[in-house]
Amino acid sequence: MSWHYQVRRRVIDGEPWFDIVEVYGKTYGHTVEGMTPESETKEGVVRVLEMMLKDAKRYRTLVEKEGA
Repeated sequence: MSWHYQVRRRVIDGEPWFDIVEVYGKTYGHTVEGMTPESETKEGVVRVLEMMLKDAKRYRTLVEKEGA
């Protein structure tokens, strides 16, 4: 299964909120919670951040409707 990171826009209590999620599969499901860059090393965290940034620039913003 392939996956990538993608910026998500939601409206929470009437205010726009952006975070980054993992998007996966052919039906483009995604994680419910936003992703935190984590690793066992500082270099690993930097690699994850670089992947997140590359994907955030590449893919359109995922827009969720309020209450979704």
